[in-house]
Amino acid sequence: MTFDSCVSPDPQYKGETAILGEVKVAGEPLAGAYIRLLDGGKDFVGEVQSDEAGKFVFFAGPGDWYLVCLAPGDRRLEEKVALASGDELQVSFAL
Repeated sequence: MTFDSCVSPDPQYKGETAILGEVKVAGEPLAGAYIRLLDGGKDFVGEVQSDEAGKFVFFAGPGDWYLVCLAPGDRRLEEKVALASGDELQVSFAL
């Protein structure tokens, strides 16, 4: 997994505190992966699926968060991220 704090290319999210991500397998987008958002204590907060382009979005408040990516074939990645107010964190899971 890689991530960078960046300004979203999509003006729809400009100024929001959000995690904007993608899931790829062998460099290709993966649709249908499940991505879970856990709080700093690793309690479940929410879950989304990656879309046809492998993209997903979570709107979350400032703080420490865990992202868990679950993909077919028992593939699982987990990463801790930190958000500050107004951050648009770009996340990429490479399976």
